[in-house]
Amino acid sequence: MRTIRLLSFFTLAACCLAMECPTDGTGGLPIGGGGAVGGSDRDFSAMPRLFVTTDRSTVAAYDMPTTIDGAVAADETLDVDATNISRVLEDVAVNGIGNLIVLWKEAPPVNSSEIRVFSDAGAIDGQQTPVRVVAGSATRLDRSDVLGVDIALDATRDILYVSQRGDLNDYETFERRDDLREVLIFAGTSQAGFNGNIAPTGIVRLGELGPTSPIAIDTERDILYVVSGRGERPGSAGRAREILVFENASTLNGMPTPDRVIASADFGDSLFTGSIRGTFIDALFADGATDTLYAFTATTRTFVLANASTLDGDLASVPNLTLMVPESTGGFDNYNPRDVHVDANGTGYFLGSPVQGNNDDPQLSSILIVNNVAAASGSTMPDRALDLDLGEFANAEALTIAD
Repeated sequence: MRTIRLLSFFTLAACCLAMECPTDGTGGLPIGGGGAVGGSDRDFSAMPRLFVTTDRSTVAAYDMPTTIDGAVAADETLDVDATNISRVLEDVAVNGIGNLIVLWKEAPPVNSSEIRVFSDAGAIDGQQTPVRVVAGSATRLDRSDVLGVDIALDATRDILYVSQRGDLNDYETFERRDDLREVLIFAGTSQAGFNGNIAPTGIVRLGELGPTSPIAIDTERDILYVVSGRGERPGSAGRAREILVFENASTLNGMPTPDRVIASADFGDSLFTGSIRGTFIDALFADGATDTLYAFTATTRTFVLANASTLDGDLASVPNLTLMVPESTGGFDNYNPRDVHVDANGTGYFLGSPVQGNNDDPQLSSILIVNNVAAASGSTMPDRALDLDLGEFANAEALTIAD
């Protein structure tokens, strides 16, 4: 590893002397420090670690989430870019060699994104230079029309999926776009070549799928799940909300037809149901070990789809649980569902941040934790609740657990 770093240093020095030094796009440090790989020597299965991203360009890390409870300070906090805290860290993942991967997004009207990779997810404290940065026109992450993003990592195959939701209209011509939703596929996140202005290995074009952009990957079966919020595509079951299922996800490219479509009246028959956001699915998580798909909605209801890899068509009903939000964490009126993760023990972690416009208390971001979540149903009180101290005015955006 030292040889690689030394070679990278001399290569970088030569290009900088020639005034061709690639930067991270902000005028700051050169991209990726030359593409070094790095990696964590920490055994996350023995000491799991929870990561939470914020809208203030920071990542907070909490050790031992299996027992964590109450108002607990983060064990480490990483300032991804202290010079531009207005950028949002939309999502986070940890790959097979323990790199921390974050999706970093500019605020409107720029909207472009980039992927930053930090060498050791087991030691992220302070401010660090990423070992690699994926950004630029070839990546398709620089699109200014992108409003919503999500990522899913297949650590087994070392593939990162990036879901992008474009703007609904071209505001110059007011014509509808045919590339509103796409999933970018990047292979080899643990390799030095995952760096710079690189093209995706696959681009899945999905057209208009509505106002949310969640995806999930079943790493056991190589299945990609995609939320559709419209039900207007050809072959649709006619429901306002569906989950599209793509087999052989790692090989996808172009405009594939879903292998299966999961629909139900329980998801909502109309575009708006009960409130302005209805039961829009805000986050997905696929637990490949148990073949269970979790769909976390804007109303804190979570659909629990067992045997997800076999489901198809219009289901009569879908088991679900509705989280009860304790007043100690701000109550239901101040809990905006953001993300969901289920760990190796079958424990569900449900991330919520303050509802927009209700930001009097900057400490209201929280994670509600439910043991044996696959068996939970109906109104469910969390077994534990983690109050997130993320810094003044910082709201949580996404979470993951390395275990």
